[in-house]
This record gives sequence, C-alpha cells and structure tokens, in this order.
Amino acid sequence: MKKPILLLDVDGVFNVIGKKMVPRKIYIPVQIRGETFQKQFFPVPLTRPVLVWAWRHFEVYWLTAWREMANGIAIWAGLPEIPVLVDPVARLRKLYEEASKKKGKEAQAEAYCRIDWKAEVVKERFRSERRKILWLEDGISQSAKQWIAGRSRVRYFGTDSFVGVTRRHVRQMAAYAGVDDSLSSLRHVVVEGRR
Repeated sequence: MKKPILLLDVDGVFNVIGKKMVPRKIYIPVQIRGETFQKQFFPVPLTRPVLVWAWRHFEVYWLTAWREMANGIAIWAGLPEIPVLVDPVARLRKLYEEASKKKGKEAQAEAYCRIDWKAEVVKERFRSERRKILWLEDGISQSAKQWIAGRSRVRYFGTDSFVGVTRRHVRQMAAYAGVDDSLSSLRHVVVEGRR
C-alpha cells in the first residue's frame, strides 16, 4: 500500500524567527546552482523528530519558497534529499497573463495577489491522486482553502508562524492519515548545529 502524501513548508513550520529562537540559530549548507552556501536556520525543537517521523510514514515533498535549499534541512536531519515541488510555469504564466488583462492597476494587483503558486502546484501535480494528501503550512490563501474544502482527500494543517510544528500537529496528521503518532522513539534527537 502506498503511503499518504505530506507537503511541507519551511518558514513558519520548521524555521521560526523570533526573540526566543536566536539561541537556536544555526547554519546549514545549501546547494544553489552547484555551489554550497551557509544559510541561517532557526529550527523549532521538533524539527528533526518530525522530519524523521514524516519520512517513515509519508511520501514527503517540500512545497516551499526555499525550493532546493530545503534539502539542507533534510540532510541536517539525517535524511536523504526530499523531492521539491516548484511552480508550474506554464499554468502560472497563463494566470499572470489573465491578470495583466484586467483594467486598472488596482484590479491587476488584486488579480496577481489571488494567484497562489503553491495551490497551483498541488492542483497540477496531484489532480488525479487518490491517496490522502496532508499539507503542513503556516498559511494558505482563501482560494487554496476553497479548493481543499471541495476535496475530502486533502487536508490542511496550519501552524502558528511564531511557534512552528508541535506535537498537536503530529497527532492530528497521524489521526487523519491513520499512522503512528509516536515521537517517543525519537527523543534522543536533539537540535544542534554549527555557528
């Protein structure tokens, strides 16, 4: 049996910037066009355990503005690279062209703001998918919420941008997907890194 699908954002889920997070600031190596750079990362305490748990129970994809850089987090967590979903260029180009035909700059700006690249990726990539799809994100657009509302197999799990992923999210996702929610075997995983 195929695993359920889990879509992961980075900012507001695993990377949270706030006064309390500064002591946990680390640098992770990321690849950009074949070159390695150090990127600041402020991991929430459950980053590693949740990523390992997700890898065990789901078919995992990054759905984040970090794009390929998110794999620096996967490697830091001791996992192989995770597939990255990027915007469907042709579909977005059509949406942007339609928006630019609106009369008046305000109408154009409003139309542009309604374009949610992540929702477009999910619609395009998983259009005929029969498995459950879980989307862990710190905020989605109204149009994405409406699209999800019409699909019983897709569920959005929203995080607080200033807190990130919590055990409550793990319990909720596990219950929806019908998988084990135990992070207890992962308690030995601690957040560490390089300065």
